[in-house]
Amino acid sequence: MDKMVDMKMDKQEKKDMNGPQVVGTSAPDGPDYPYGLEVSLEDPALKKMGVDMSMHKVGDEVVLHAKCKITRMSQSETNGGDKNRTMGLQITDMCVDGMMDAMDDGADGELDWNEEKSSVDKKLKKRGLL
Repeated sequence: MDKMVDMKMDKQEKKDMNGPQVVGTSAPDGPDYPYGLEVSLEDPALKKMGVDMSMHKVGDEVVLHAKCKITRMSQSETNGGDKNRTMGLQITDMCVDGMMDAMDDGADGELDWNEEKSSVDKKLKKRGLL
């Protein structure tokens, strides 16, 4: 698995995203993370994955493991030379860390996300997650 990258925006990125502020106003700083990075899971998906929400509270951190299909790629450039690249991802398979332990039958041991993809896929299939 590739190294995880913190996607939190710094002050300059927030300023660039929110545009200039009018002098004398106290506009909010804006979101900490760019638009499009939030995943919202509704009740049917939570039930399918076996997520017990009573075990979590707002502010808890969980790890989301997801397999995605690229659905869209585009690149554009404006007159001013600004470039924009976009990649659309459709999540096709996923699990929330912590659910894996509850589903572990002990036969295959713990998942190691750094091992060969075929080995991880085999373990996920056995657990009904692929």
